Amino acid sequence: MTHPVLHPVIVQDNFTDKVLGLFYWNTETHQKTRAENDFYYWDSTTNAMQKTDFVVQNILATPNSFLVKVSSTPIQKTEFGEENTGKARFLNHLKMIIRDRKENPSGKSYTTSLFKKGINKCAQKVGEEAVELVIEAMDSNDDLFRNEGADLLYHLLVLTEAKEIDFDELIEVLITRHQ
Repeated sequence: MTHPVLHPVIVQDNFTDKVLGLFYWNTETHQKTRAENDFYYWDSTTNAMQKTDFVVQNILATPNSFLVKVSSTPIQKTEFGEENTGKARFLNHLKMIIRDRKENPSGKSYTTSLFKKGINKCAQKVGEEAVELVIEAMDSNDDLFRNEGADLLYHLLVLTEAKEIDFDELIEVLITRHQ
């Protein structure tokens, strides 16, 4: 029985830089990952290809191994038992864009302009959006309420990035409080 040639793959969260694990690729898993942007690996225990919930952001190759940067989100179950990671993946994607605007300023970016004005401006925008959300909550226009809620969430993401606190840390506080 011929065993596939396996190459080590270090998987790292693209946003937090946390190493998520060491996996192995053969030609098939490497090609499928590149084609679909979902991360696949070879499981030598089952001798089969496995799919993860990681979304590939970047693949770096060395002569002997790979470093794969991914967006990682825990699988969320809906009340019907179905996987629903699209919204969590979008939130992670938005966090990455915000971090990129901070680390690679763009003159045309609203987010970059907030970072350039400093943390006080970022915090002020959160306050403004919170007040606007409260005002819309008292009216009957649900669309305006949704828009102000989205604005508040966005500006909170910017503020947490400005303070160099990962938004997931806020989620962890909520999880701890819920237990």
